[in-house]
Amino acid sequence: MEKKHNKTKIIVVKIGSAVMLKNDGSLDEELVRRIAHQVDTLRRAGIFILLVVSGAVAIGRRMIGRKTSAVDKQIAAGVGQAYITSSYWHIFHNTGILLSQFLLTKSQMHTQNLVHLRNALLSTMHQGVVPLLNENDAVLPNCFGGNDHLAANISRIVNADELIILTNVDGLFKKQNTGAHVIHDIPKLTKDIFRLAWKTKSASGIGGMQTKLTVARQLSH
Repeated sequence: MEKKHNKTKIIVVKIGSAVMLKNDGSLDEELVRRIAHQVDTLRRAGIFILLVVSGAVAIGRRMIGRKTSAVDKQIAAGVGQAYITSSYWHIFHNTGILLSQFLLTKSQMHTQNLVHLRNALLSTMHQGVVPLLNENDAVLPNCFGGNDHLAANISRIVNADELIILTNVDGLFKKQNTGAHVIHDIPKLTKDIFRLAWKTKSASGIGGMQTKLTVARQLSH
């Protein structure tokens, strides 16, 4: 992948469904407004932002009824994605930000397509528009293995300076006799670090701390 020739900082922000959804499964619009204002502040500082947003399947299932089949999941994804896109677009527009939707499958990750995708994303940001990305679960569910992996792929494609993953936990915990505390700095992702990650995920997502550590290790090479 080509290195950036400009000095514009690029940050990819992945918003997990556990963060974005309320306990009843509805969209937390106040949270989205706060994110929109923070994105606006970063853009005014000359930083490019790309958003990878989860939660389409969870919201869609709430709207059509909780189904379990693959076809039901695809239908839920389409319904939920339309709702998320509409809600985000209006909230961000009220903050003075235009969003552009990119729904991706792994076919866009083929070598011959990467330059086109990279140019489309960079051109969108240069026009002052924020890309809003998600897996295209309505066509090919979970082809990336979750949006953590999609965010990592996008970070590589645009040569992002940072990947920020928003989740509903404070971080990776280390247990001690007095309880557990967050590890704020992990200089190296060792097997011992991976053993600290519980094999759990949120009710509305497919990722988890192990997935986030895996993504961090991939991007550190």
